[in-house]
Amino acid sequence: MKYICVDAGGTKTRFALYNEDGKVLDQEVLPSCHFMKVGYEGMVEILHEGYSVLKDRNDFSENELILSLGLAGYGREEKIRRSIETALADKFRNQRYVLHNDIEIAMEAAFSGRDGIMLIAGTGSIAFCRHQGKMRRSGGWGYLFGDEGSAYWLGRKLLEVFSKEEDGRLEKSLIYDLLMKHLKLQHGHDLITYVRETLGNRREDIAKLALILYKAASGGDKRALELYDEAAKELASLVIAAGRETTGDVDVAYFGGVFEAKELILDPLRAYLPERFTLNKPEGSPEYGAYLLAKKD
Repeated sequence: MKYICVDAGGTKTRFALYNEDGKVLDQEVLPSCHFMKVGYEGMVEILHEGYSVLKDRNDFSENELILSLGLAGYGREEKIRRSIETALADKFRNQRYVLHNDIEIAMEAAFSGRDGIMLIAGTGSIAFCRHQGKMRRSGGWGYLFGDEGSAYWLGRKLLEVFSKEEDGRLEKSLIYDLLMKHLKLQHGHDLITYVRETLGNRREDIAKLALILYKAASGGDKRALELYDEAAKELASLVIAAGRETTGDVDVAYFGGVFEAKELILDPLRAYLPERFTLNKPEGSPEYGAYLLAKKD
């Protein structure tokens, strides 16, 4: 038996083909299939596209495969759950599949059923704690009034610093120079038009600006380093809140693009966490978690 395993998050949809022993045979990445972005029909079309690419590229039939899905948004709201299930049942009527949410597959990849805390800092931010059979969450309130420490939050903070440096509230720093060059701005105030017309206020594109912050921090920019420190403090508060009912040592796994900054974010995060919380990079990807759950089912 082969397994096509899918991590359908808010930014990308990742597909991986595994053999019976958990070896990756092939992979594919497509845009986000979140129903709030593309609708339920768009969701199943993207899922079916990635599924078909891997199936056809490797010449497998439906009866040789199990499709294991981890979908963002497949949670507690019964109406949404039914809509997702109905759309999938219609599109994959001849294919055996198992369905979980994206948090479940990431937790499985990180802890293989054990208790622990999962911290996610990608476009958004959230922490989940599994403890004695119960799940508790902290964060995940969205970009309008939450997602502290996320890539979007960092990108927005970067724009805020740039605006203050442009009008004289702050002295100009490496952040200013890098952003002017990256966005190819002629004048600082051109940023207003760029954000409105080019970025279109899309949170994914604003989140990508965190790469500029990484470059500035790597170059020793004090303000950029302070923003990473502030982000780490916010992320630590998510972990502490999610794990407030735990006692003793707790493993904390982390996922998401913010952690591609490595020690720039991990060092201050460790400093803000109480000693009983131990940060660990997960050994497996969320897609691997989907594989493990498919094997269990």
